[in-house]
Amino acid sequence: MLGRPVLLCLLCGSLVLGACTDEGEPAPGPSAIASAGSGSPTEASPGTSPSEQTDTFSEDDAVLDVAIPEPLTLDPLRIQDPGAVLVARQLFEGLTAWDPVAEEVVPAAAESWKASDGSRRFRFKLREGMTFHDGSPVTAKDFVFAFDRIAQKQSGSELAYTLEDVEGFDAVNGFGTQKHLTGLKATDDLTLVISLD
Repeated sequence: MLGRPVLLCLLCGSLVLGACTDEGEPAPGPSAIASAGSGSPTEASPGTSPSEQTDTFSEDDAVLDVAIPEPLTLDPLRIQDPGAVLVARQLFEGLTAWDPVAEEVVPAAAESWKASDGSRRFRFKLREGMTFHDGSPVTAKDFVFAFDRIAQKQSGSELAYTLEDVEGFDAVNGFGTQKHLTGLKATDDLTLVISLD
């Protein structure tokens, strides 16, 4: 078994060797990568060397590459890892969102909401014109389906606890046959009512 100092030296040596490049071909820098990604390399101005070139980006170059770990899942029911959370925030939208600057809840899929019955009943009015990727409209029934799915014990969602206060949670989250939270109602395509115990 090698000692720690020997392993450390081997690790450092491999890092140094890995950093070595052929002087004839420098590793591509940010401008080379950006030019390759945009499909139109930037022309060098007379009197400038390639290392002095800068790339310009237009509105058409709206691509952001971010290094994140590969998400374990994109099923909103099971998202827990940081990589999946970052991707899910770009793909899915909840009824409301948190504005960290204003430190308040702001509209998202719901354009407005109103609490009643001593804050035990909430009526959410959804934005018009929201669609899924296939063009079908997003309705209040879709939110009912999603919340029911999260609450069902057999789904195995680690997010089920967030719905514990909704009427009917205990019956749905048990191993019985109940599949619908009684505290969820889609009164029309754009109105969702959530009642708490």
